[in-house]
Amino acid sequence: MPTREHEFPLALIEDDPPLAARLLHWAGGPELPPYAEFRLESADLSECDPAEYRADRVVGVYEDPDGRPLCGVIAESQRRYDGNKYWTWPAYVANFRARKKCEAFLVVLCFDERVAERCRMRIPLGNPHSCLHVLVAGPNEIPLITSADEVEDPLDAVVSAVIHASGPKGREVFDAMFTAVTERVEDEQNRRSYIDNVVALQPDDVRAMLEELVKTRHDEPKTELFKSWKAEGKSEGKVEESQRLLLALLDTRGLRIDDTRRELVEGCEDREQLEAWFRRAAVASSVDEVFAE
Repeated sequence: MPTREHEFPLALIEDDPPLAARLLHWAGGPELPPYAEFRLESADLSECDPAEYRADRVVGVYEDPDGRPLCGVIAESQRRYDGNKYWTWPAYVANFRARKKCEAFLVVLCFDERVAERCRMRIPLGNPHSCLHVLVAGPNEIPLITSADEVEDPLDAVVSAVIHASGPKGREVFDAMFTAVTERVEDEQNRRSYIDNVVALQPDDVRAMLEELVKTRHDEPKTELFKSWKAEGKSEGKVEESQRLLLALLDTRGLRIDDTRRELVEGCEDREQLEAWFRRAAVASSVDEVFAE
């Protein structure tokens, strides 16, 4: 089952596709034009059966909305080192280039520096001097943001807090993220989701510290926001998380659902039903199999 740690940064890219370009730049890749249009693309990078290559998220970067993309950014989230990626990552890049007739960049987001170090590699491609240089955005590359004034996009502060909240400047990092999100993210549900996920992804001792930090903030609207989560979390939090993970799994496996079925998932309050759909989605070959009566 996809974990919150794996899925949350990918959900951030869905909310803000240009974030993939910023991750790429932090990892040492090129700085892409800020005026370009960023679109989520199909994550299915397969070319033929039986081989299947499915990236975590793919973002197309367009200068001309009606033309082919200027380039693509393939974003992977790695909680632990996976030796199979040595063979599949080059296929992601090659298949995107062949399909879209443009360059493709691979960036790997790592929470742990030990995992990041193993992912920073050059993968030989056979011909002399030909290789894929894997660009990694790990703790050494993700900016340490300690003030909300340092960022233009609040999701940069969210990513920084996910990675650095358990570090020596965790309080300042979390406070910067909390301020940026509560002041600059208009949708209340998104504000809750960002802060809740950052807190939940930390070790137990850090999580307790961050929860206490939120509760003791002097800014009343922010304190009340946290209190409302606590009141609703017992009944709604697990259901909402199950809904989100099911939709994320369907997207990751390329099982595209229409608006009617999306509304069915988002309106379902039965956790057992959501979990049944999730189990089917993990192995189903079609959307109809997932939602069969």
